[in-house]
Amino acid sequence: MYSDRLNGILSEQEFYYMQDYAEEYMSEFLNNKVFLYKVDKQRTTSSENFDETTSKDIFFEDPVEIPCIVEMKPQENKAYSDNQTARYEEYGNLIFSCLELTLKKKNIIIEYGDHVAYNIKGDFIFFEIINTDTKNISNNKTFLGFEPMWKLVECVPTNQNKIMQN
Repeated sequence: MYSDRLNGILSEQEFYYMQDYAEEYMSEFLNNKVFLYKVDKQRTTSSENFDETTSKDIFFEDPVEIPCIVEMKPQENKAYSDNQTARYEEYGNLIFSCLELTLKKKNIIIEYGDHVAYNIKGDFIFFEIINTDTKNISNNKTFLGFEPMWKLVECVPTNQNKIMQN
């Protein structure tokens, strides 16, 4: 039996039932997903002096589909100069929530520096992961405050050429 902070009781079986229900809902009905491109650490090389890698030396594993809930932050609209000429607009940050159960079943560990692709109006937009929610403990992502059910991942827009060159 699990006990939450408010002394409510939920059996382990009930918890796993809730996870399975959420997983089915996300994959069958919500049908929202990102494609994870993990950095291939075997093939990726870095400089000997600074342990840094250029974008042409980064290699990725085959993409893995992850059902999730997605939130797009407002985009930035900036200018290169003070007089507001030469404007550019980027996509906002992408934040997605996926089930810990799904990641466990697919044997996935999401790490800083991995990339995701998200379909926006028929085009895949690429993002680099900057926050992997590694301290996923008692917070709003837990189910009744005792076990993590969700993983929250934050990403920033990136150049798709980093991934497409592989």
